[in-house]
Amino acid sequence: MIDHPHSHAGHVAPERHDIGLSRRAFLGAGVLTAVGLGSLLGASPAVASVATRQTGRVRLAVLSDTHVNPDFAARNEATRLAYAAVANRAPDAVLHCGDITDFGSEAELKLAGDMVPQSLRGRMHYAAGNHEVRWDTYANEILEEHVGAGSYSFDVGGVHVVSHDPTLTLQEPGHVGAAGLEWLREDLASVPAGTPIVVFQHYPIAGPYYYLDDQDALLALLAEYDVRAFLAGHIHRESMTRMNGFTQLTLASVRNRPTYYWLDGDGTRFQVTRVEVAPDGAETETPLLDIPLSGARTGVELRPAQASATPSGDGARLQVRLPAGAKPTRVVATAYGQDNWGGSVQPVWQQLTASGDSFTGTVALPPVPGEARVWLAVESADAAWWQTERLRLPSPQELPAVSWEDQLGNAVQGAVRETGNDRKLAVAATTGGAVVALRPADGRRQWEQELGPVHRGAGGDGDVLFVPSADHTLSALQAANGKVRWRADLGAPVMSEPLLVGGRHGIVIVTAGEDLIALDGKTGSERWRVAGRGHSAGRVASDGEAVYGCATDGYARAHSLADGTELWAFQMRDAPGDTYKRVIYSGWNDRTEVVNGVVLAASVSATWGLDAATGHERWRVAHSAMYASTVVLEDGDVILASELGVILRVDTATGVIRWQVPLSLRVLEGGIVRSGDRVWVQSTGGQLIGLNLADGTEVARLRHTLAYSYSTPVAIDGTVVVGDLDGIVRGIRVS
Repeated sequence: MIDHPHSHAGHVAPERHDIGLSRRAFLGAGVLTAVGLGSLLGASPAVASVATRQTGRVRLAVLSDTHVNPDFAARNEATRLAYAAVANRAPDAVLHCGDITDFGSEAELKLAGDMVPQSLRGRMHYAAGNHEVRWDTYANEILEEHVGAGSYSFDVGGVHVVSHDPTLTLQEPGHVGAAGLEWLREDLASVPAGTPIVVFQHYPIAGPYYYLDDQDALLALLAEYDVRAFLAGHIHRESMTRMNGFTQLTLASVRNRPTYYWLDGDGTRFQVTRVEVAPDGAETETPLLDIPLSGARTGVELRPAQASATPSGDGARLQVRLPAGAKPTRVVATAYGQDNWGGSVQPVWQQLTASGDSFTGTVALPPVPGEARVWLAVESADAAWWQTERLRLPSPQELPAVSWEDQLGNAVQGAVRETGNDRKLAVAATTGGAVVALRPADGRRQWEQELGPVHRGAGGDGDVLFVPSADHTLSALQAANGKVRWRADLGAPVMSEPLLVGGRHGIVIVTAGEDLIALDGKTGSERWRVAGRGHSAGRVASDGEAVYGCATDGYARAHSLADGTELWAFQMRDAPGDTYKRVIYSGWNDRTEVVNGVVLAASVSATWGLDAATGHERWRVAHSAMYASTVVLEDGDVILASELGVILRVDTATGVIRWQVPLSLRVLEGGIVRSGDRVWVQSTGGQLIGLNLADGTEVARLRHTLAYSYSTPVAIDGTVVVGDLDGIVRGIRVS
């Protein structure tokens, strides 16, 4: 199962505490209350009595992927058994590597907390998993309430332990980001010399794993400090790798079988044992490996003294020089799996040719001009050194080409928006709350505004922008200068894209938490609210009479624009007794459209054409266009982009597919945008691909970033403007 940073809002000092203190106390959450951490930690760890062993002696229990879900009592029993067995051993700390729950609901987290035995209260430490943050727009708030939020560290028995959180709100894979890397660097740099470091997070890194788009930067940072163990879950299977000075251990999931790992440390090493628990509580112990806590760090001696990658024919020419005395069994390289979105793919290695301490060779790369990187591995009998080398591949065509870029400081996750009347501007917003208007021709900033964290694109028209924020507010900004006209507190995180109906003084429709809300566009006052509609990170559509949209309740619904009265409901997903499947396979992220009396609504499984008057199905196609924007053409056809990168031109009246192009690339919220007689597809992996509107033939492509892009681009006067998770907005000339 593909199993997720909360977006770091900016530079903060490292969070550090002794084992008896909660991370919430270090997150500026104010006075610690009995409610704050009661659920998963059971009792406030700030006052819990936890006996730690003398320096140099420490015992840790580690587990992962419990996937607690109130709908499945039998599965939950595996977690109870594992916790009970761990409690019998009285560890100094318990590390949970994430996916505590199936989809991050409050009910699940409360149940997970109730399972923790009293003797472990105050000793539990969690890393967030993608299942905690993917499908619930309250996810970050719920996590902070129950386990705290973000990365933190603590010290126990002479060992420094870091819980690292690169999960990404509303997404499956993760991203560390510049602020996250800086936080980690400060934390590790402050550890006293000679203190071994253990890092645990949800995702494994390097090797065949592609769960973090900037994992190479994380790997390079970890190698600079005395990190000895890296513990991860996510893949639900056990593996052991020694690399870059530390040992990575991935864990079998508790969900599949009650299993935990026992790390017994004496100051020089951890002896690691896998412990499987039978239904009667009997344990089967399997010694796995030792992790050195002192002495030379295995694999560091293999680090290249010099390495470079340069374009060569259809690939990259590698030149590597090792330090004197390094004795590798082989030096290999392969193309980095840039387009492996949240997956695991075994590398196909090209062995480099040795000449003394130098190694050379050429590796094939995908024929995509622009940014590229190569995995380089130096291997010995018992360890390896991994790193990437970056290069830029030349383009055979003049366009598309990056003409400018701007670093906004935090991830750009929401769509870029066109605004302005005579003077067109591109507006991008970040998860740190910066909203910036840029001139599309040269990228010059025209105005800036600071709001709460933004995870979805703004709505509006040429005069006004409506910006959604995770701090519960929807803000109306003047398009010309960014000044705030009004701000409305909607009582829940606003993680969907607003829709303006009827011009600047019309009605704004948006989902906040689980409520569908209509606001007066001029004043921000609430007109109506449909409570409990379900979470949505997408956008509704309207034809001026009704509002159409999808949510985690598994339905597409129509509501009266006048008062919110429900007009019809179409069931897209039914999963009796399985809330998890209903939620994740619903249309929770659908960006609904209505075209000539046909509502285009999508779930994870398919896209439907529904009669706008009745909700009856007219047609469906077996491609999910739930994430990407839709391009509506003058003749009523639409261009759809499926999650898996199938681009289709569809007749909305009949559902007939006029042409389709399988790009075999994840698109998701990267989406598509029209410029003249072409559409430009922004892939998650950083490619911008041009297709002819008439027949779908490809005209050009460019990889402009190595960060994931979930930001739907906008096309203004021949320039496509797009953002990425590194916080960079680029203007790309396409004509």
